[in-house]
Amino acid sequence: MKKSAIYLLIFLASISSSFAQAVKVEIQSEKNGFTMLRDGKPYYIKGACAWAHYDKLKAYGGNSIRLWTTENAKYYLDKAHEHGLTVTLGLFLEPERKGFDYNDKAEVKKQFDFLKGEVLKHKDHPALLMWGIGNEVELFATNPKVWNAINDLAKMIKDVDPNHPTTTMLAGVPEKEMSNIIKRCPDLDLLSINAFKDLENVHTKLQAHGWKKPYIISEWGPDGYWETKTTKWDRFIEDNSTVKAEQYKVRYERIIKPSKNQCLGSYVFLWGHKQERSHTYFSMILESGHETEGVDVMKYLWTGKYPEHRAPRIKEATINNKGLRDNIYLKPGTKNTATVKLQEENTVGFTYYWEIIPESEDLRDGGEGETKPPVLNTAIPNPLA
Repeated sequence: MKKSAIYLLIFLASISSSFAQAVKVEIQSEKNGFTMLRDGKPYYIKGACAWAHYDKLKAYGGNSIRLWTTENAKYYLDKAHEHGLTVTLGLFLEPERKGFDYNDKAEVKKQFDFLKGEVLKHKDHPALLMWGIGNEVELFATNPKVWNAINDLAKMIKDVDPNHPTTTMLAGVPEKEMSNIIKRCPDLDLLSINAFKDLENVHTKLQAHGWKKPYIISEWGPDGYWETKTTKWDRFIEDNSTVKAEQYKVRYERIIKPSKNQCLGSYVFLWGHKQERSHTYFSMILESGHETEGVDVMKYLWTGKYPEHRAPRIKEATINNKGLRDNIYLKPGTKNTATVKLQEENTVGFTYYWEIIPESEDLRDGGEGETKPPVLNTAIPNPLA
């Protein structure tokens, strides 16, 4: 019995150690640009910002996920590995806008030490692709020492984990900060840009500010709510899912793919659901698990084929025959009619469910979690049609 137990322990130990084998990722400079190599083979990121639905992501042609923090990182790394996906793993930096003082050496060191521990904990996971140091830390920030803190982490990672590149995620190309980034962050291997409507200007802006290294698009999708037109009462106007899907398609085909020499891939935002100004704004997969047309488009962009069963394609949505940009006013106590028309090729087999939701007052910055307002469906006689 003792001998068998010893053999079993040795076997389990060998399984554990074989699972914890880092896969080397490096960026190779070439005559016409850059190539990411994973395990010695070219690797172009076809990714999504995602906490779930990894099976769908893999089946639809995706190969990588992006996470913002190391919270529950082992679980997500394991799940990604099970589905043959890689992970850009975020190292969360406290932003100045939340009161963190990058002049406070003790607090900066405390943050550094914690994140070094996280790096040591996860650096050998086979699903790990690269480290994302901070997300949009420059928003509403004035202290350039945040870039020194980022570079200190990048330099540390080079010492303890030479197998994985380092990057930091920026809200667009922060033109006032680019000189600081280039000067203070020499140890970053690449930049990561979160960009939506302004995606078309990213490559030009980076070149204009002298960025010579590669980059990825770490968040992208439809026009951001900060980039849309507003109503007369100053509320953003959210396009329907079909308009958003077309924006995904156009931006990938016309902007991301043609920039492959310097852009090493992208992470579409968001493969799942999230309340950010509304519960549908960036949600490619609804709380119910139903896929929007944006998912169909990404499958086409990654594989060249649409799903067999496609999401509804909206032709028109109105209230009292008025559209999104008509500044619709409704009087209390009156009866009003909402109508949605689908494209002719897919009008059969759908269930319509209507919701009335008040404007969110829980408005945050930097992608922080918001609370979804309650549904007011007492105003609809028959929400399920």
